[in-house]
Amino acid sequence: MIPILIFIIIFLLILNGLQYFLRVKMNKNLKEIHTRLSDIIINESAEKVLLQTDQEAVQLVLNQINRFLSYNQKVKADYVKAKDSSSKMLSNMSHDLKHRSR
Repeated sequence: MIPILIFIIIFLLILNGLQYFLRVKMNKNLKEIHTRLSDIIINESAEKVLLQTDQEAVQLVLNQINRFLSYNQKVKADYVKAKDSSSKMLSNMSHDLKHRSR
């Protein structure tokens, strides 16, 4: 009976240690993602968050973050195009009005 209890205690200690290791690894990955996202936002860069990990949940989150960053870049580019187009249109209208008033 005592050897079985010792085995169970050792097994639970190993399991607890494994869970602790995985939690520390997850926290490290999340901090790295946070740091890289902060850098991207501060520098207004078009880069992606790349991180090597074997944790599927982190990979899924990274995929969605990178999809969002790509979408954000597209929205920014569309905004700049629309702004340029509006400026050109306004300039053309102003030019036309000057020539018609003469």
